[in-house]
Amino acid sequence: MKVNSVTTVEVVVCTYNGQRFIDEQLNSIRRQSRPVDLISVRDDGSSDDTVRHLERHACADVRVRVVCNPINLGYSQNFGQGLLQATGDIVFLSDQDDLWEHDKVARMLATFEDPSVALAFSDGALVDAKSQPIAGATVLRGYGLDPLQLAAFRQNPMRHLLRRNYVNGAAMAVRRAAVPGAMPIPRSFPHDYWLALWLARIDGITCVDSPLYRYRQHDCNLIGAGRTSRLQALRSMSRNPSAPRRLDLQRTRSLLERLPADDVWRPEIQRKHDWLVSVVEERSRLKRMLNIGRAVLRKDYAHFGVPAALQRDLLACLR
Repeated sequence: MKVNSVTTVEVVVCTYNGQRFIDEQLNSIRRQSRPVDLISVRDDGSSDDTVRHLERHACADVRVRVVCNPINLGYSQNFGQGLLQATGDIVFLSDQDDLWEHDKVARMLATFEDPSVALAFSDGALVDAKSQPIAGATVLRGYGLDPLQLAAFRQNPMRHLLRRNYVNGAAMAVRRAAVPGAMPIPRSFPHDYWLALWLARIDGITCVDSPLYRYRQHDCNLIGAGRTSRLQALRSMSRNPSAPRRLDLQRTRSLLERLPADDVWRPEIQRKHDWLVSVVEERSRLKRMLNIGRAVLRKDYAHFGVPAALQRDLLACLR
């Protein structure tokens, strides 16, 4: 499906105790230069006045529809259900506490003129709780993607995503036709990382290197934008060096289980899985230390590891 004047656009917004910012976010979506056709809001059991705010928007704008989950699903599964129930040709995802730039929908839709694009995401500007810019900061720079690295990402997104996630769900739009094949979302994965990995396998993702939304950083963020201080990182590492490494192994295992047997990326993902097993799950400290040394020589840490992966494995081995 190529984007044209009859392409329908739906926005899936997930909320949970979001009364503080939801009005600003919904207003920024409702006032897009390219109007959206439907705004589907899924509340995940808010105990504040979020639902009352949502109902007010639904009364003012027929495009706003509100669903209240009977039980709390968690943000990832809530977005997964929203994607499965969406009806728009192109589906945008939205957090409850951000702000969209006026031309976000129009500029993102332009990327889907290429029929090979199944998922697109943009950069975002970081702002504080009062919507004030955080100087010099964008979401992708916070994730470590400077212009040179972003160019490399565009050349081979899957190789980068096998190291870590760079795709923020708040920045994402996806072809609805590509969604069913990615479902269900494994419970070990955030929805954005899983969709990005699954669709990068088929070279189906692209990035708009412009900040098309304002990603609000505040004390209630479930997930921030990668701006953890060095001191915070060291404290996390010392408390539980193995936790992120075990999570990476769990996610890699889930991905392997879902891949088709003839998937072109299976050998590479299997290699990452085997490396993680050898340096995370090996019970003998001596063997684990030897495995770490071999992995360094094979450049597995450079190829698959996030920053500080080697330090975490060494610290876990020595404890």
